[in-house]
Amino acid sequence: MAEQKTKKKNIFSRIGNFFKEVRIEAFKRVIWPTPNQLLNKTIVVIVMVILLGAFIALLDVLFNFGLDLLLK
Repeated sequence: MAEQKTKKKNIFSRIGNFFKEVRIEAFKRVIWPTPNQLLNKTIVVIVMVILLGAFIALLDVLFNFGLDLLLK
C-alpha cells in the first residue's frame, strides 16, 4: 500500500477557510425582506422610537413636577 501524505495548510489558512465556510452556510439561511417589507418595518421602528421617546419625556416632566412639589 502506498501511503498518501497530505500536507496540512498553515493555521491561518485553515482559520480563514473556516470563517469563509461559516459565512457561506449562514447566508444560505437568510431570507431577505422585499423592499415593501423593509419600508414597512422601517416605518414601524421610527414610529415606535418616537412614541417611546415621547413617553419617556412625559415621565421625566411628571417626575420633575412631583419632585419640585415635594421639595418646595
